[in-house]
Amino acid sequence: DGGEAQKAVFFWVIGVVVLESAISLLGLVGSVAGEQGLIMNLAERGRAATENIIPTVATSPVLPVFLGMILVATMMAIIVSTADSFLLVPATNLTRDVMQRFIAPGMTERTVVLVSRGWVLVLGGIAYLLVDQFPTILEAAVTAYTIYGAAITPPLLAAFLWKRATWQGATASIVAGGAVTLLWAFYLTEQPYTQDWSPFLQKTTYPAVAASLVALVAGSLLSPKPPEEKWAPFFDDAAHLTDEAADRLDLEDAQV
Repeated sequence: DGGEAQKAVFFWVIGVVVLESAISLLGLVGSVAGEQGLIMNLAERGRAATENIIPTVATSPVLPVFLGMILVATMMAIIVSTADSFLLVPATNLTRDVMQRFIAPGMTERTVVLVSRGWVLVLGGIAYLLVDQFPTILEAAVTAYTIYGAAITPPLLAAFLWKRATWQGATASIVAGGAVTLLWAFYLTEQPYTQDWSPFLQKTTYPAVAASLVALVAGSLLSPKPPEEKWAPFFDDAAHLTDEAADRLDLEDAQV
């Protein structure tokens, strides 16, 4: 139902604005309280306590116990709801799109569920090890979203905007964008000689997106052209021509 979908999006936008504003305001108030010495734990940690502002406020004697409990429950709900989505999606992709498609096509639904759960555990362990490599949660989040933006966005847009895009180019784009992001995040940014580089090269996003685009174009042009039925549904002109051709064939069959 289009009407219900519009209502859902409308109220979703309102909810996001209200909640994000409340979270930002709470973080701002906690930061000021720490600088003024009202919350001693934050005052002692200084800028290193940025990601601990809201948890510290929730457990501070300044806040009533009831409100502190609500705030802690809210934080846990956000963590759980985010974590399960970020683990279930790649686990499902690995199970359905890789294992069931290429390795074990005859997997039963019970086996699919068990394998998905196993992937959730494996990916959760990998995520824990990766997060432990970052000094702050914010830096880990920025790196994760950079990988997502640089590796996923170019091939996703190409699927809708470029008829010549191929799955080989998309795969190369994802690998290149992710690899460059990890290389910049874990190695190059810590090297002293990178301080003399252009600001565009010091930020991970720009080289990662550039590598992803180059790999997408090169991989697509070096691989065979995709058949028309692969890209036709995403282009109005091609879809229109395809529908007209189908109508003509139906008319000819009817005349015969």
